[in-house]
Amino acid sequence: MQYEHHGFTIRIEEDDNGWSESPREWGTVGTILSFHQHGDHGELSKADIEIPDDAVQPTTEQEALELWIECVKAQFGATVVLPVWHYTHSGTTIRVAESNPFSCPWDSGLMGLIFDTPAGLKSSGYTEWDADQIENSLQGEIEAYDMYLRGEVYGFVVESPEGDNVESCWGFYGDPEKSGCKDEAENMAVWHAKKRVEEDAKINRCMAL
Repeated sequence: MQYEHHGFTIRIEEDDNGWSESPREWGTVGTILSFHQHGDHGELSKADIEIPDDAVQPTTEQEALELWIECVKAQFGATVVLPVWHYTHSGTTIRVAESNPFSCPWDSGLMGLIFDTPAGLKSSGYTEWDADQIENSLQGEIEAYDMYLRGEVYGFVVESPEGDNVESCWGFYGDPEKSGCKDEAENMAVWHAKKRVEEDAKINRCMAL
């Protein structure tokens, strides 16, 4: 997207240069356990999970999921554990759901789990959490990570009338209009336009002396 605003050119673009960091690098409440061979996008893997020797061997995907959830709660003190599903085909998209939300059985499946830990909750700065708040936070983390995996991360460049880059910022996740990317770009264009008017006025006053 490119357009003029207050005499300046605004370009809003996808971050194809990797300037935006993964949201998993932010302070997160959730920890992702990823064990699917086509969706390895977690902080933990199968090798990190302790399964009791006397655990009943699961025979269905649902039984396996229940076993993993039970183990994660016991090992990490998790309050909420949510299944994360992936669809991988020329890229990866992920969703939280109780069962596979994707229609293609060949390119999709259970990627893993996301869950809270006492340390993750403490690091957030909030002192009290209920299960609904934790679930909403975990959902939001997966949504942000999904946008990152799909390349829906944007930034803007503001150029002067002479074509100089006077402002840029990256790391806006999702639709540029809803994420604030477009508003921030236009605010910067207005600021630079006002600054230019003030500087021109100052120069004119000096020349008039």
